[in-house]
Amino acid sequence: MKQKIGIVFSILIVFSASACMDWYVEPAITSCFSTEKITYEVGEEIVLLNCSNGALDFLWDFDDGTQSAAAEPIKVYEQAGTYTITLSTFGENNMEAVSELNITILPPTELSIKVFFNGTTQEVADCNLILYTTEHDWVDDANRIVEGTTDVNGVIIFTALQPINYYIYASKPDDSDTGHYSNWNLGNATNRLVRNTINYYNIFIQYETNKKRGGTYKIVRMEAVAKN
Repeated sequence: MKQKIGIVFSILIVFSASACMDWYVEPAITSCFSTEKITYEVGEEIVLLNCSNGALDFLWDFDDGTQSAAAEPIKVYEQAGTYTITLSTFGENNMEAVSELNITILPPTELSIKVFFNGTTQEVADCNLILYTTEHDWVDDANRIVEGTTDVNGVIIFTALQPINYYIYASKPDDSDTGHYSNWNLGNATNRLVRNTINYYNIFIQYETNKKRGGTYKIVRMEAVAKN
């Protein structure tokens, strides 16, 4: 009788173990992410928020030849276009999940400025230009947005700008180093820039005597230039 009870007990143990195995479910794994928006500009940061579950590793494919294994990377695209961001998540026992999101990258808003001596076609190289968003800042030389120097062709391009008016200050010492280029008290503002394109402007400068600072060049007019 005891032997029969032992056999029955053994069978119950085996049955119980089998039942536990039948009811065991591996933890679910998901791939999930979001962005603040789906349209950005070249050079703008894209913060990727990861909402995946059960993942041990991540692989991001940005559709531009670059990847990342970070949990929440920050991506910046250098070329305009439409890209598919893919997030692959990996869990235990080779479990994998994938999610995708299409992102549109627009061209940046740019300002291309070419500086000439007034009344000539001669470009002004090595001329320093500074952008401000208000005339008050321009007057006080406060809150500079960006600055740079014209190239050998008298051109400088400012990129990743806002579609607003900008006030421009141009400065460069003259040959005798007793004066400098200046647009003080003269026209200095662009029109409102057109978003997601290059806005072209010509600046014309002329020499003007200044007792305090010697000879100076000043911007006498600015003009928008239409480009195809």
